[in-house]
Amino acid sequence: MGKQYRYIGVDQPRLEGRNFVTGRAVYGKDEKIPGMLYGKVLRSPYAYCRIKAIDTSRAEALPGVQAVLTYKNAPAWKLGMPIPHKKILDEKAYFIGDGVALVAAVSEEIAEEACELIEVEYEKLKPVLSIDEALHPDSPQIYEDFPGNRVPTKLFEEAHQSFDCSVFGDPETGFSEADEIVEGDSTVTSAQNPLPPEPPVVIAEWEGDELTIRGSIHAPGALKLSSAPAMSLEHSKLRVIPSTVGASYGSKVISICGQIVMYTAALAKAAKRPVRIAYTKEEHLSVYMNRLKSKAHYKIGLKKDGTVTAITGQWDCDCGAASAEQGHMIGVGLISQPILAKTSHCNIQTSLVVTNTMPTGPYRGFGYLENTCHILNILYQGLEKIGMDPVDYFKHNRLQVGDPIYHAYMCAGFETCSGPDILPTIQKGAEAFRWYERFKGWDRPSYETEDKIYAVGVGNTGQSDVGEQVSNENVQLNYDGGVIVFCGAAEFGPGTRDVMRKIAAEVLNVQLDKVKVTKCDTDAVPAEWGSTGSRSTYSMGCATIDAAKKARAKLLEQAAGMLHCPPEALDTRDGMIFFADAPEKLMLPWIAVMGPNYSITGVGHFGGNYSIPLQQLQFVEIAVDKHTGKVELMEQVCATDCGQIINPTGLKGQLDGYFPGIDMATREITRWDQDGRIVNANMIDYKTRTWNELPKHKNVISETPPSSTPEGPFGAFGAGEPSLAPGIPAIVMAIRCATGKWFNHLPITPGDIQNALKEREER
Repeated sequence: MGKQYRYIGVDQPRLEGRNFVTGRAVYGKDEKIPGMLYGKVLRSPYAYCRIKAIDTSRAEALPGVQAVLTYKNAPAWKLGMPIPHKKILDEKAYFIGDGVALVAAVSEEIAEEACELIEVEYEKLKPVLSIDEALHPDSPQIYEDFPGNRVPTKLFEEAHQSFDCSVFGDPETGFSEADEIVEGDSTVTSAQNPLPPEPPVVIAEWEGDELTIRGSIHAPGALKLSSAPAMSLEHSKLRVIPSTVGASYGSKVISICGQIVMYTAALAKAAKRPVRIAYTKEEHLSVYMNRLKSKAHYKIGLKKDGTVTAITGQWDCDCGAASAEQGHMIGVGLISQPILAKTSHCNIQTSLVVTNTMPTGPYRGFGYLENTCHILNILYQGLEKIGMDPVDYFKHNRLQVGDPIYHAYMCAGFETCSGPDILPTIQKGAEAFRWYERFKGWDRPSYETEDKIYAVGVGNTGQSDVGEQVSNENVQLNYDGGVIVFCGAAEFGPGTRDVMRKIAAEVLNVQLDKVKVTKCDTDAVPAEWGSTGSRSTYSMGCATIDAAKKARAKLLEQAAGMLHCPPEALDTRDGMIFFADAPEKLMLPWIAVMGPNYSITGVGHFGGNYSIPLQQLQFVEIAVDKHTGKVELMEQVCATDCGQIINPTGLKGQLDGYFPGIDMATREITRWDQDGRIVNANMIDYKTRTWNELPKHKNVISETPPSSTPEGPFGAFGAGEPSLAPGIPAIVMAIRCATGKWFNHLPITPGDIQNALKEREER
């Protein structure tokens, strides 16, 4: 535990907690605008097809229908990055569930009936349903913009920004120095669904040529940046006002969210009235988005002491039917390499392909979850060959302060690691789990009973985008001692706005209930990327501190002029100004300095910092049923370093959200049939863990501020997002120890394990 603060690190009631638990919070479906219509989407029954004919006359004649759009009369808007390529409505449909027509009506029931009245004649085309099919030279060309079905590697041509590779050193030299070389394939194609409780909801309203978007929007600033040009709008003419968001887990961020935004905006423009589209849970599961699918081949050289001499690889990713954030995900995913396999010699190439499946997109573990699974799957097989304990490996080969980090995403160059050193956290986690007592060696379980095999595993993960993108926050001091934080964060669960309130209160030394955080409205707050990745606490926190300090400095400078003393001689607490060395001498209220008709505003800015590797380890114990092959998670320990805890309960909630990652190893999967149709798009057949199935769990949290950020948010940085990633390789390792078999695919099913146990018995 570091320095004691008034609010930082101290639990306080949530800013809007009472609204959540009493049902007063306003979610997207609660929003009502006078004259609002309801939109529905007619969707394609085929994975890839051409619309030969479409007749909307019966739908248009249905009483209550106000607008019907098809590719013939829809705006010529296009979605996608790095090249806009996915039309809002097209003569072709690119996956089962792709939009064919849009209807706006006075009720959802009438809109649904109108969709059923639209007559469509389709020409079926041969779909491309996997990475291998997309890369095959004889496969159909899905988009003219993407020859060979490959998405271009440049994210922004004018910035020469590329995400496609990490190349440095001389791998051949590195491999020549290795005592052991291991290589192999790995696939992560489970296409896990983020599955936040609330399906996507968007309301669009036009006033002349200006558009306002409301609804379930996780990152309003980021959505505005991507959607305004996609809809040929000037940036200043698109306004985004998020409702309370019923969770996102990354899935309600930018362009994937943009498709429903564009659908709604197009209908509202055609109908000349506000329109709301609210996806059903089935649509949420079958047409919105799921996790990036990928496969990789890695080759890793190791010395006997665990030093990685070289790593090379090919990482291929499937973005589904539209390319949006997936390129950014690959760039962030490549940053996991120096954290998991630090080396001086590297050559990792990537590709991103389009297929005729539901689009993939952001989900907690933005690209690095997938690459963590690939790298550790192969690396662990090398550690087994040299007989090294994985915990000892993570200690030996950890990133340390001063080490170079190759950052493919934002700078395509090296950053210098500023810490923190993860070694104490590794040691604390191993001790809490009793690792050295329970791990009996590779290919060996911890112990067996008549019916079950018990084994342990460990995983690590990380990225260094806690300081990604710029942030801007304003802090206003009012004459009555009140403070207003103008913040561009939406409320979607983790309490980002609460964190900014505590930061401002701590800097200004005022009562917490005197600090108000504005509702997010892109017309009323400074430009802000939003709460994505693990950047909020650090990036937005740095900007809030900057704004609060500037406002405080202005206040004390103004008071110093009245009191004829230097500003440094003054301090402030709870709306009163006093001499720092003699508080009893004078207590001057803020109103005496500002007057009743004035306020003081500090304008805060943060410019980005990519030198902080956010890491997390997870230790797991599993029990494998010898008869059924079922894997039961018995215990899990999470070990992480967050620099400085700001919101203890919020941090615990973030770290406790590890289990969807664990389930990706053995349970969660989106299943398609041979025609590209998702067959488990419901909450019964899509298997997720319920709360009563959670195992024994413990968080081990270190607080070590990184060396480069004494001016940061009290030494804090994000710690929540990585919790999904390290448990997956830990489970895979434990299954290896229990069954004697390495699995290079996810998820690992009970049938896979039954077969492995049979092979084990036969050996």
